[in-house]
Amino acid sequence: QIDYYTNGESKDYVKTKLSRISKQISSFEILFLKNRKIDNLGDIEVYSVVIDRIQESENLLDKAYSAYSQGDYNSAIYLMAYAKVKRDSAYDWLILISQFKGNLSLTFEPDRLRDISQERIQQSKISILYAQTVTNNQILKNAEDILNESIISYNKGNYVFALFEASKARAEANLAMEARAVTNETVQIKINELERSAQFSIKKAEEKGHLPILALSYLEFGKTLRNKDPVQSLIYLSYSKEMAQISGDLIDAATGKSTAPQYNVEINKYPEYLIWEGNKQTIVDIGLIMTGILGGVLVAVYFTEKKNK
Repeated sequence: QIDYYTNGESKDYVKTKLSRISKQISSFEILFLKNRKIDNLGDIEVYSVVIDRIQESENLLDKAYSAYSQGDYNSAIYLMAYAKVKRDSAYDWLILISQFKGNLSLTFEPDRLRDISQERIQQSKISILYAQTVTNNQILKNAEDILNESIISYNKGNYVFALFEASKARAEANLAMEARAVTNETVQIKINELERSAQFSIKKAEEKGHLPILALSYLEFGKTLRNKDPVQSLIYLSYSKEMAQISGDLIDAATGKSTAPQYNVEINKYPEYLIWEGNKQTIVDIGLIMTGILGGVLVAVYFTEKKNK
């Protein structure tokens, strides 16, 4: 923003910066994301995170362009700077792929995540609906907003981003229920509980033969926030638990072994399933939502290697 002010708060300056960052993001996709081969199952989750970060970067850039068109140049600068940070994060994650070596020759195809993305969206809807019957806090509101972002992305065909956002939404919905009785005096106890729960989920994933890298990342980040920002610590630890649980499903979907049900419908925006009467909530037709949930237990076969560092 300093450059913006030293350039006389120029509209052309903002436009030039937006164009430059847009080209950087496009170049990243052309150079690194097109027809990339995977030689190890450990690459699949890393590659998914890279795609997720780039999609988030694009979404932020779209919002920056929207702010620019409305004459809100300060917001446009903030959003495009945030978009650049996410683009840089994608590059940092991409470097990890070189740490995994194997004999596979697999082209990552995001469309294979379509069914598992829809499944996770439907599960998240149920979690949010249930949470709304017992609580109404900011964490739950965040879950609703995240789920709607997931649905929008799903309907655009951005299944990786949709999967991760839906998983975050479910994690926050579950946290919203768990955090009802948490106070300033008991928040550290809750953080300890969630940390142990996340570690347990990660251990279960590792026992099945793969390394849930994103879950580990969220776990460590959540731990660093426990004193500085306890609420964010709870959220990231919840993300860690959720991501560990989907890590194997992600690998199965990417390799064509997924047992997720086959769908061919468009998912509607979340609030359209609800009628609000003041502070009272009525579930319109939970049966419509339940049709997207698995009728039984998913049978997941996990084939991955854990690299010993």
